[in-house]
Amino acid sequence: MSRNRTANKDSSSDPFLGTKFLTLFLGCGFFVCNTFLPGNVYSSDVRSPQYLPLEARWCLPIGECLLLEIADTIEEKRIGLMERSLIHSGTGMWFQFSPAEIVRFWMHKTYIPLDIVFLSEGLIVAIEKSLKPCFLSPCKSYGPNKLVDSVIELEAGAVERLGIKVGDFVNIEYISGTSKDIK
Repeated sequence: MSRNRTANKDSSSDPFLGTKFLTLFLGCGFFVCNTFLPGNVYSSDVRSPQYLPLEARWCLPIGECLLLEIADTIEEKRIGLMERSLIHSGTGMWFQFSPAEIVRFWMHKTYIPLDIVFLSEGLIVAIEKSLKPCFLSPCKSYGPNKLVDSVIELEAGAVERLGIKVGDFVNIEYISGTSKDIK
């Protein structure tokens, strides 16, 4: 008789039922938040920041040169400068797109403010200045509604400090010595 009462015991009297439900609910919530993202952005489950070699140089008419990391694989482009705590003055990251395309950049998990320069055939076609970090998705995306073949990310304030403006011609040289005009 006692055995039947235990087998037919009402589950609502289980003292851990609320805890089990809460754990299941929170687990599903974290799964959904980390799985579904707004359109045209990559997942940003970055584990640690990437540091790429400084492989290119952009010398400006004022005589100052910027050293650039080159993000040339899909994965390197997806991660970009995410989760970096600083970017040194005089350096940046260069993204190339071939063929040219309309691109959107966002500041999700990017901990440092940035200036972003958009180029087409060697000319600067748009600039976004002093973009603020965004820690929770969805984050605003930035970029012109024009085809671009290159994008350069710099520390916030660099565009102003260096006098970089829309319409400027850009010549990036590979440090190995091979020159490449962006065209």
